[in-house]
Parts: sequence; C-alpha cells; structure tokens
Amino acid sequence: MYKSGFTLLESLLVLMIASMILLLTPQLETATDELAFNLFLDDFLTELHTAQSYAVITGNGVNMDVLRPIGATHYAVFKDGAGSDRYINRKLLLPEGSKVIQGYTGFIKGGSGYLQPNTIIMETARYRYTITIQLGSGRYEVNKAKR
Repeated sequence: MYKSGFTLLESLLVLMIASMILLLTPQLETATDELAFNLFLDDFLTELHTAQSYAVITGNGVNMDVLRPIGATHYAVFKDGAGSDRYINRKLLLPEGSKVIQGYTGFIKGGSGYLQPNTIIMETARYRYTITIQLGSGRYEVNKAKR
C-alpha cells in the first residue's frame, strides 16, 4: 500500500529553494536602488553639461541647487538665472533610498559656463558618491566609494 504525500527529500528541496529566494530578495532590491541612482546620476550630469552649454551659448546664467530638505525627497534643480523661458527649468528627484549628504547652491555664469568649485556628496545603501566640481572649466569628477 502506497501513501500519497511528500518524501523527506522533496520537502528539503522545497525548503532549500524557498530559503534561496528569501536570501536573494534584499540583494535584488539593493541592486535595483543602485540602478535607479545611476540613472539619476547620468541625468544629473547630462543636465549640468546642458546648463553649462546653455550659459555659454546664450550668455544667460543658470542657477543650480542640490538640496536635502528635512522630511522631503532630496532633489537637484536647474533654473534660468535671468528668468527667461528659453531654458527649461528642470527638477530631478533622487530615487527612493538615496540622499544628499552635502548639497550645493551655485550659479553657472553666463558666457563662460563657470561654476564655483565645490563638492556634492550623495549616498545610496551601498555607496557614497562624491562629485567634485573643479576650478576653472567648471567640469567635474565623480568618485564612488563603498560605505
């Protein structure tokens, strides 16, 4: 007479697969957060370059703010310094789980694209990103370090 049911081996196999899935879930979530931040960082650096190009070509300055408000989503915003409608004002929100540690408020000078040298620090669950705006050309260097 045969009894229906799971054998010990089948039960252990199901438990092993379930535990592997549960162990991988936090890593997948962190990887997704990192990908979202990297996409934000690409958008931010592209917008910085675009704002500098706009300032050089038109002669109008652009205000740039990277802010960390208390109790709200951290963000970066680019606005036309002259109040002109020619430059589209952009507000980039940091993804969930990332934050600005050291913000920046500056002005991209019209005609030259000069940006005051400073450092912007942002963090995710795994990494700390340091964007150093260099003296002179207003270019930047991005460093990524484990937390």
